[in-house]
Amino acid sequence: MQDRSAEVYRVALELAERDLAAREPGAMAARAGARFDAAGSIISLDYLNVTYGVQHPTGRVFAAAAPEQPVSEVTRLIILHYLVTSSGAPPRARWISYRELPGGNAYFAAFRRRVVDRLVRRFGPAPERLAEAAARLGAGRLPLGDASALVTALPLLPVAFVLWGGDAVTGPAGNVLFDATAPAHLATEDLAGVAGDALSALIRALPKT
Repeated sequence: MQDRSAEVYRVALELAERDLAAREPGAMAARAGARFDAAGSIISLDYLNVTYGVQHPTGRVFAAAAPEQPVSEVTRLIILHYLVTSSGAPPRARWISYRELPGGNAYFAAFRRRVVDRLVRRFGPAPERLAEAAARLGAGRLPLGDASALVTALPLLPVAFVLWGGDAVTGPAGNVLFDATAPAHLATEDLAGVAGDALSALIRALPKT
């Protein structure tokens, strides 16, 4: 199973690198809200507060602060797909759930287990900790729920996490929301990965206890 997963990522990365190489880098970067250095043929963009460089046309992805350190396959794939797919549509501040994304309803059970349930387990007993993590990560808030975090994951792709504290009967609940333009920037499967990475960043932002 592990070998199969590695092969799937290898093929997906090869296709993404091929798609990237076929596009004009300056226009692609401009659409995605990224920056292009023509001298070095490097596209730069921030993913969850980390600046990455993408070499054109090879598609090599590296962290700007540590260019020799390997970048995970998931992160590389999300960044390459975002650059190739992004339409340049600015966020509308109209929020939709994962179920409302193309094909999202069919995959919602897995998304709930991987992201929503983890959000509730980690922050549900103390929703104010979500607001604390958001502040430490430099994220914003929304006027929703008892606590929220508005994370700009990629230049044109915000993700919102919302918690309700509940009571002794109902218990805490949560949701993850995407801007209505999210499908114009990434496929639904990639958006699940972005949400999971953004939640991990919020968890890491909390001080160790």
